[in-house]
Amino acid sequence: MSSCTREQRELMKLFKCVIDTGNEVLSAYFDLKVLSLPQYGGHFTQFLEKEKHFLYHQWEQKRTMCCACPKVGCYIRRIKKMETWIFQKLYEANGIEDPAHVIKHGGCIQQLCLHKFVTKNIAAHELDISVLSFLLRIFANMSISEKLSLDTVSLCRSSICHAWSTNCFPMAELNKMWIDIETHLINLSEVRYRRIVQKQIQAFRKLEVDREEIAELSNHINYMKEAVDDFNHHLNNNHNKVPEFVKKFEKLYINDSHQIQKSVSDQFRAIKQAQDAVVSLVKSEAQCFKGMHESVLAKMEDQHVTTKEEMVKMRESQERKNDYYKEKKRNRDRLSIESSVQTGKDQKLAKTQTQKSSNTSPANPKPPPI
Repeated sequence: MSSCTREQRELMKLFKCVIDTGNEVLSAYFDLKVLSLPQYGGHFTQFLEKEKHFLYHQWEQKRTMCCACPKVGCYIRRIKKMETWIFQKLYEANGIEDPAHVIKHGGCIQQLCLHKFVTKNIAAHELDISVLSFLLRIFANMSISEKLSLDTVSLCRSSICHAWSTNCFPMAELNKMWIDIETHLINLSEVRYRRIVQKQIQAFRKLEVDREEIAELSNHINYMKEAVDDFNHHLNNNHNKVPEFVKKFEKLYINDSHQIQKSVSDQFRAIKQAQDAVVSLVKSEAQCFKGMHESVLAKMEDQHVTTKEEMVKMRESQERKNDYYKEKKRNRDRLSIESSVQTGKDQKLAKTQTQKSSNTSPANPKPPPI
């Protein structure tokens, strides 16, 4: 570490952060966006088996049909070119071919047997960032900001892994990479894990500061060792004059060696404690999330029961109101009918009485004589 420049050490820490933390974040993001879909059941091998036909046509360059294609022609179009090494990372070409599925015409293969390609027993977290990025761009439904974050992480990974030298990046560019990696990995993380991802990335950067202190001590030790060797060389013929002087330098060298060993032990102990704290925090937040989830479910069930009871009460109340208005309407109609009948009877009776009065009255008398 002492012989490395600050830029080299920074690049090494950034490389470890991108490879370790980046892979973990992207594999979890792939689980959330793709493997959680019902047709895949959360299993990466099931995903590969179901999408073998589609991925074959993303990889096959000559657009050769396979035995899974309909006779009228293949309907799958190439969305994004799949490199051969990515396809070989997911499938092995050691399956048993059905001779009837292989069609040749004039020495040229017109159709291949898809059973030749066997799904590998591999998990999503075992994949490289480039493979996860390729699959996410095809199968994941991402927002614009998520696509930007995925592109930035992939670009940073490629820049680091394809660097022509460990000293080719200035500190300004490395600091920008740290900011980009932290921002975009957090954006691709689930909300409940973002603080943990941020702390893990910051722990990588803080570890570099501690290692820099160790490097300074190592440089000091190397300087003292060179001084001792130089004095031993020049005073080889005069040991009796300066034995105590040499012993002091050797003692200083031994003491500094003990200091650096103790510092290294302390640093690794601090790293281990930080890792244990992160694991404990993850477990604690997972347990807290589980409790919140159960609490929310219980509240939803209580609200569902309460809502159901209220709906039953409202329905019963509405039915009572309907019955009341129906009964009131029936009474009103009955009274109206009775009133109409009584009016008819009264009119008929009055008419009858009028006729009787007319029959019993005397004829008109003659006027008296004048």
